[in-house]
Amino acid sequence: MKSWFAILALLLGTVAYAPPAEAGSARCEGCTYQGARLKAKTMGLGQHVISSLSTDEMWGFEVYMYSEPGYSTQMIRSWTVPQSYEGYFAAARDFYVQTAGAWSCRST
Repeated sequence: MKSWFAILALLLGTVAYAPPAEAGSARCEGCTYQGARLKAKTMGLGQHVISSLSTDEMWGFEVYMYSEPGYSTQMIRSWTVPQSYEGYFAAARDFYVQTAGAWSCRST
């Protein structure tokens, strides 16, 4: 019976002190898939959308903690970016192309 309480206390303690997960997005211009994965990992736990307008690519990654007794590490898995995000990405990509990457609509 005492071992069940110890296990329960350990599990609750792990949940209580888990770092918070955040969602985020970032640009990684010219990145490959592997480069985008690394960018997502630097953003910490949570679901992240990484995009490159110059290569017309957008990836979704989830960074999460994997734990076993005496061992834990951050892991990364791909997830499908919602279709609604694709419209925003397409609009940003179109503007990027129209301004030749300058992100300015000023006329001279």
